[in-house]
Amino acid sequence: MDVYDYYEAWLGRGLLLAGGDRWRGKRKMLTPSFHFTQLLGYIDTINVHAKMLADVLENHCNKEFDVYPYLKRFTLDVICDTAMGTHLDSLHQQDRPYVRAIAKLMWLGFEASFHPFLWNRFGSRESTKLRMGLAFRWVTGWQKEYDTNVKIAHDLTMEVIAERMEMITRGEVNANKKAFLDLLLLEKERNNLSMEDIRQEVDTFMFAG
Repeated sequence: MDVYDYYEAWLGRGLLLAGGDRWRGKRKMLTPSFHFTQLLGYIDTINVHAKMLADVLENHCNKEFDVYPYLKRFTLDVICDTAMGTHLDSLHQQDRPYVRAIAKLMWLGFEASFHPFLWNRFGSRESTKLRMGLAFRWVTGWQKEYDTNVKIAHDLTMEVIAERMEMITRGEVNANKKAFLDLLLLEKERNNLSMEDIRQEVDTFMFAG
């Protein structure tokens, strides 16, 4: 059982989960997005979020506290800004639905990997493996919670994609500060990408980041 299988409903078959010729095609298409000159354009964005993190942590000076939740939300903000070109600000708004959904999806995948009764391959016969795994997921409430949070994540991604498409059409995207999503949208016609293809790559970037 591949641990990434739990994330397929969320990520689809983007670069992380694709295989064979599909993976090679996606890798070739996405390689320019990670060129050194492209990454340099993200430095200012990262610095802005780093300053926000420093300001937040300053409030905890001279006392012991767990820094991990803050670093996790800082990373999410940076990835969201560089991947989708949208300002999430989870450092100050950790209760936003998307922030909670991403955290819950990561936890559910982690949880399932340690509970064999949630695996697709649980069972002694091939014909019963998938059915038994799905049955346990529904009985335990795992599947309902997973589907709910996948919808929240997908809805935000698709909303941002629509907004960035309009911004590109109106010429409002800085040519020297394109988000990962902008680069995908500019490749949409050339690589015959559907909206779902773009959604999968953006969500994969969010997850991998």
